[in-house]
Amino acid sequence: MPIPHDVSTPPEEILNFGSLVNAIQQTHAQSAAAMSRVVNVTLTLRNWVIGAYIVEYEMRGEDRAKYGDGLMTALANRLTDLQVSNCNSRQLYRYLRFFQLYPQIAGTLPPQLPPPTQRDRFDRIERPRANSGDTVPTIGSSRQKSG
Repeated sequence: MPIPHDVSTPPEEILNFGSLVNAIQQTHAQSAAAMSRVVNVTLTLRNWVIGAYIVEYEMRGEDRAKYGDGLMTALANRLTDLQVSNCNSRQLYRYLRFFQLYPQIAGTLPPQLPPPTQRDRFDRIERPRANSGDTVPTIGSSRQKSG
């Protein structure tokens, strides 16, 4: 973030109290906006990855039969005990659906999320296909025909 004054500015202008307050306020506002964008992107990726893990577990989990239809409830309870935020069963279903609707997000994941050993697995997870007449929301558009 650039410093709001030129270093060649005469000292009397640099020491102006109003300019100092204004510069700090602008820096704070720009930083807060940038942090908000980073948090939003990070949470979006986190939720997508959670959905991917759930789909993978439903397909290949060693003890998946033990949970059956109660998987989301059991998972939500365990994650709540571990103080993982926004992981109630309703949210977990949303994350699952989010992963299924937007497989293209896999190509945008930063190297550290999820660990590289698990990233390739997400590309191999089979996703349900929409019927030819269904509409599927896509990123950056309203609704689009699938098929």
